[in-house]
Amino acid sequence: MSKVLEAEIRDILATCSDITKEILSKRFEITGELLLRSKEKILNGRSDLIFDAGNTLFLLELKVDEAKIQDFIQTSRYCKALITMMTEGQLPKYKLIRPCLLSPLISDAKDHPCEKESCSTYEFCNKVIYGIEYDIGEILNKFAHVGIFPKSFFSLTPVNLGAYKFYFNKMLKYLHENGPTNIEELTKAPIFYGNVKNKYERLRVYIREAEIFELIKLTNEEFVDLTESGKIYSMDAPIGCSDDKWPDKISRKQAEFLREYIVNNPLKNKTIYGIYSFVESIMDLSKNIYPVPSNEMETYFTWKVGKMYDWKNKRTRSYQIRFFGQYSEQLGLTKKISDRYYITPSGVKLIQHLQLNKIKAML
Repeated sequence: MSKVLEAEIRDILATCSDITKEILSKRFEITGELLLRSKEKILNGRSDLIFDAGNTLFLLELKVDEAKIQDFIQTSRYCKALITMMTEGQLPKYKLIRPCLLSPLISDAKDHPCEKESCSTYEFCNKVIYGIEYDIGEILNKFAHVGIFPKSFFSLTPVNLGAYKFYFNKMLKYLHENGPTNIEELTKAPIFYGNVKNKYERLRVYIREAEIFELIKLTNEEFVDLTESGKIYSMDAPIGCSDDKWPDKISRKQAEFLREYIVNNPLKNKTIYGIYSFVESIMDLSKNIYPVPSNEMETYFTWKVGKMYDWKNKRTRSYQIRFFGQYSEQLGLTKKISDRYYITPSGVKLIQHLQLNKIKAML
């Protein structure tokens, strides 16, 4: 097996002590924190993993193929060198040393005697090299969840708010003109589009949509007020049409404002994640077919956002595509003509900026 992989597994164990602790816990009870000492060059300039666990020092010799008897002997030599370093004051004197050989497969006995008669007498030494098996795939899998991506990355999946466009402009305009207002008063205000039976539920959708972009804030008394961003946004309302006749309900400047927010906050919330993932899906699929058919989007977008096992039937996937597709189109990022999706210059620009900002946000 590649020695490059061995070095990479070694680096994972060195940087992700929780993974190392889980492996060692198969044989030992470790209650405290496991701290990596700087890679000590304990024999012939060779670096090995040495972990401090309070009064105990763990010496780890790592192999990525089947363990051999020579590997146990080698670990024993490293252990003796460690004791010499303690005797000479190069290392603190620990109460106990645990020399361990880590390997994916140990066919013979898991533990081997130290077999070093010339080794200095060391208090509480069991004169045993401990063999511990581990799974390479499991370590790489855990590292992906712990070392590469934050937990938020795996929990970040799109949320459908139940609306198809940003219809909160009338509400924001009303707040701009009248100041903070409680929810009860807002349900009676002229802020709705069309014939709404349950104004309270529709208002909650407006509020959730506006909160996505931090345009409003709620107090404990359920008063709704504009944020500073909301005040700026509400000043750029559509011009030249009445509210009821304006087709997209947000102006070009407002769309630019929301696009900029998405670029600067790529991992802010689940709906933003769904919007830009929709646009990214079109760009990804355009390498194979363009414009992108809606049925291709249904499959790829579902896979891309990690919903393969949640959106199982075609009706659900079609609904999600329609939802995020109309949001993206209203923001000027995409365009649907007939049954095919196109990406706009604004959409391409947004994705280019996101590629950099997403990485920054995940570091």
